[in-house]
Parts: sequence; structure tokens; C-alpha cells
Amino acid sequence: MIIFNSKPICGIYKIINKINGNFYIGSSQDIYARWANHRCSAKQGSKKCPYLYSAMRKYGIENFEIFVVIICEIEFLSYYEFKYLEFFFDKNITYNTTLCTDAPFRGRHHTEETRKLLGDMKKGSIPWNKGKKYAVDIITKIKHGMLKNNPLKISTDMKPNILKMYFDEFKTIKAIAKKYNVSAQPITNVLKEDCRWHSIERRGAWNKGKNHSEKTKNKISKIKLGMPGQPQKLTTEKVIQIRNLYTTGNYSHADLARLYNCNRSNIRAVINFKIWKNVNADNQLVQQ
Repeated sequence: MIIFNSKPICGIYKIINKINGNFYIGSSQDIYARWANHRCSAKQGSKKCPYLYSAMRKYGIENFEIFVVIICEIEFLSYYEFKYLEFFFDKNITYNTTLCTDAPFRGRHHTEETRKLLGDMKKGSIPWNKGKKYAVDIITKIKHGMLKNNPLKISTDMKPNILKMYFDEFKTIKAIAKKYNVSAQPITNVLKEDCRWHSIERRGAWNKGKNHSEKTKNKISKIKLGMPGQPQKLTTEKVIQIRNLYTTGNYSHADLARLYNCNRSNIRAVINFKIWKNVNADNQLVQQ
């Protein structure tokens, strides 16, 4: 059985029922997080993996264990999962409901009885929109929507005023587009025809060309690394508690976010060691 005390493992995994030997094959970019999610979903009665979750509730989650089959790169996950399932799928020993996760019906075919039933259902059926026509107001709305994004709506007489608003009055492209009831692209096309568009210094962000001082850079770096003593919601003790609680499988990202009053993205980053890297997998503080 895997001991999850390191960085996320990307690959193919196998969840085995220790009582009857049946198993489930899956793939994940983070096998540790997926295993915790499976256990949590089974307890909550999720129907995403019906055979697996029903068995986990029937035999008890403690009678299931997980193994790593293959460690591979993300782009090869679908390939290896399909190849491994292809060998076991027809032997009625897997909890998987489909052979290929990307295309659930690949390799499967309707029986003759099902084909006949589907054919009979379609016989004599009339399309819902046959003989129906759009109302006049709907047609007007469609035409208006087609014209809204049409650059031809900007006439030659409008161009001088558009150039004046942008270059002299310093209006934004979005404001000009809103005034003429068009998208931003036709306005941009008009501005690009003027030589000033290429010669003037583009109006950028308020901090364009400015750099942080060394003191500010150090503060930002320490906050990203999760160093103690910085202004942040999470502390070293809370980070250790979050990782320990998630390991139990009883708490989801949303549960922990509500419990510690922070965003789910922060919880996910803490669990995956994206932040607070100075607290290692053994919950020990590493001096920076």
C-alpha cells in the first residue's frame, strides 16, 4: 500500500477490495488527493462511480486499499488507463463502468434488441420545430445581434469622431464601442488605420515600467513561501492541521475552507505543497 508522505504522484492507480479481490482502475495527476476524494464521495453517497462506491459502503472503506500501477506523465494517463482496463474489463472483476473515460461508449455496441427499440421509438416522430417560424421580434433581435459584431457598421463619417475620442479625449476602446453599440474589434480596426496608433506610447497599466524595491520583493517572496510572521490567515499549526484532516478522508476542500475561513484554492495549494513548502510532508518546519 502507498504511504502518502511526499509530493503528488501522477499515474495509474488500483483500488482493491481485500474481501473478494475485485478492483477499480483509475488515473489521476495526484493519486493521494484522488484516493481521499473517493473515500469522501463514497461516504456522501455519490453516484459518480456507482459500482465502486456501492461496494465501499457495503464492505466498509477500511477493507479497500490503493496501489500505484504506473507512474507516468499527464499526457500518457488516458493511454495507460485504457490499455490496462482493456485486459480486465470483460472479466467481471472490475468496478469500472466504462472502458474508456474519454469516450465512455468506445468499444461497446447496442444489442439487436436495443437497436430495434431505438428504431421503433424514432418511427413516426416529428421534429419539434417542423413547420414553425420565428416571431418578428425574434428575427429583429437576431439581425441586431449579427449587425452588432459587423465591422461594416462603422461608416466613413464616424471615423474622425472615433479618432478624436481616442487620441484627443483619451476615451477607452470599450467606452467608444459602447457608444456606437458595436464590439471592440471594429473600433480597434479604425484606430489601426491611423499612423498615431503605431507611433504613440501605448497606455498601459499604472505600474508599467516600475519595479519593486528589494524590501518589497523579499516580503512577497516570504508570503508565497509561507514564512511565519507574515500577514496571512494561515499559520504553521493550521497548515499541519489541514493536511492531517485531509489525510483522514473525512474532509473535502470545501469543508476545510469553511472550517478555516479561507478560499478553496488556498486549501488545495496547501495540500499539494504549492505554498507553505517550508512545512514538509512530516509536518516539520524547515528553516529558510
